[in-house]
Amino acid sequence: MGDMRASIKIEAEICGVKDTWDTWINYSPNDCCGVDERVLTFFRRLYARASARSDKIDLQAEKERKEEAERDMLARLKEKYPDG
Repeated sequence: MGDMRASIKIEAEICGVKDTWDTWINYSPNDCCGVDERVLTFFRRLYARASARSDKIDLQAEKERKEEAERDMLARLKEKYPDG
């Protein structure tokens, strides 16, 4: 039946990380349920970047929570022992 190609454009956002991808893929009715490996690779790379960003945000939030707890504890100690 000749060349069966499809133009695809993917726009995705994961955890605030955005990416787009334009490409051509071959289509075969015999493999209609499979996903082109390049599409999977695109999402794997995007997910890795988003995961790294999410981890960084989580670490920063944890650091801020610890700092807030330390400030609260210091404030309570200063209130309890004003001359110390």
